[in-house]
Amino acid sequence: VQSARGIPTYNETYGDLLQHGGPYRAFQVTLQSVNALTGFRSVLWHQGEYDRFTNSRIGLSAPEYFNNLSFLIQKSRSDIGAQIPWVVARASRYEGTVDNRVIDGQNMVINTVPNVWAGQATDNIQPNRYDGGHFQNAAGSMGLTELATAWNTALTGSFFSSSNPVLPRDIVKLSHYC
Repeated sequence: VQSARGIPTYNETYGDLLQHGGPYRAFQVTLQSVNALTGFRSVLWHQGEYDRFTNSRIGLSAPEYFNNLSFLIQKSRSDIGAQIPWVVARASRYEGTVDNRVIDGQNMVINTVPNVWAGQATDNIQPNRYDGGHFQNAAGSMGLTELATAWNTALTGSFFSSSNPVLPRDIVKLSHYC
């Protein structure tokens, strides 16, 4: 949210200043590039595992999470000039612990922000993740495969019939004279 507002943003884990408007700027450029070339169906949002550590390690309340994600959704839509559909997963597990404040904030976004659908709840997938937050397929665990299956299940026929994809922008027509 800070970087989306043009505020210098620091990596909270390492304390490094993120460069070039990151992390939002990379997301914005990706949206604009994909929109120009092919258009897209929606943003699949899976985030929340580390929000218990923001605000001086206290964590975000449900209303703070709601406000932050709602802002990002509106900013992305403004940057594209289209009502981008979003699908929001319920994701909060970090180091074996679920944060209900994050889940409540995600549910608030799903239930109140227009053109947002519920993604899969993923906290029960690979609960003992190798680094506390990320999924992997290794050592007999199929976390990434289970995550992909969960997303496939969440993207229902109702979603596809109710959401409107963002169509690609017209290709710029160039002409030149010698």
